[in-house]
Amino acid sequence: PFLNRAISARFPPGSIFKLVSGLAGLEEGVIKADTEIEDTGFIEINDYRYSNWYYTQYGKKDEHVNIVEAIKRSNDIFFYRLGEKLGPEKMAQWSEKFFLNDHSGIDLPAEATGFVPTPQWKEEALGEPWFLGNSFHFAIGQGDLAITPLMANLVTNFFANGGYFCQPRLADQSPVNCQKIFVNKENRELISAGMAAACRPGGTASAFFDFEIDGKTGQVACKTGTAEFDVENKTHAWFTAFAPLEEPVISVTVFLQSGGGGAREAAPIAKEILREFFDKGEPRTS
Repeated sequence: PFLNRAISARFPPGSIFKLVSGLAGLEEGVIKADTEIEDTGFIEINDYRYSNWYYTQYGKKDEHVNIVEAIKRSNDIFFYRLGEKLGPEKMAQWSEKFFLNDHSGIDLPAEATGFVPTPQWKEEALGEPWFLGNSFHFAIGQGDLAITPLMANLVTNFFANGGYFCQPRLADQSPVNCQKIFVNKENRELISAGMAAACRPGGTASAFFDFEIDGKTGQVACKTGTAEFDVENKTHAWFTAFAPLEEPVISVTVFLQSGGGGAREAAPIAKEILREFFDKGEPRTS
């Protein structure tokens, strides 16, 4: 109970990480806006099966999806194939560009660093080579990748604030330290479009389909995440969002340790936080 999990503990981010791997795929040119990948329900590699959540839960497929639709539907097959195309080195490089192996520098003690796996690390630490399945898991935020909830929020802020990584502050009055992460604006906006679609009908965040800001729905951009972490298939629940879609003023990341699913358990909590914020009539200035 005395562990500040927001900054001092790290966890697999699950599908929240698809924001990073999706942007990496666009920036590296292995996919484009119109690239479509067929959702086959599952991929079999030797004795291992890698499934999409929609197929596992409902026996259904999303057919052919592009990057916006893949984020909207959190389609694992799309990101497995993307991870295969990118490879572990590129995914690690982009994780490090987002400081996921580092501290945020918040003015609080005992902040933990994230952990980004690499083939070299696996060989040295585990005595095993890197397998294709490791790339599949890396691309969807599973496997050995681990970050703090605060870092997930800072990734969200990158898509809300125009491409900056800003050092968070609670009490420190020194000037805010922001670093530009240079990416193609169109690529960043494609990821944001997928996040907006995730919070609209047909997306994974059903709790937000009817959420209104100033009398309008569809003003929240979000990503759900459900991260497996042990052999009994227990899951952490993740949800991260920013709002309004145009000129955002707030971001919220909810993490529930062993808390179930991101859409079912974490998203309704974020909804209550955002409802409280906007119902109080907070100023609409960034």
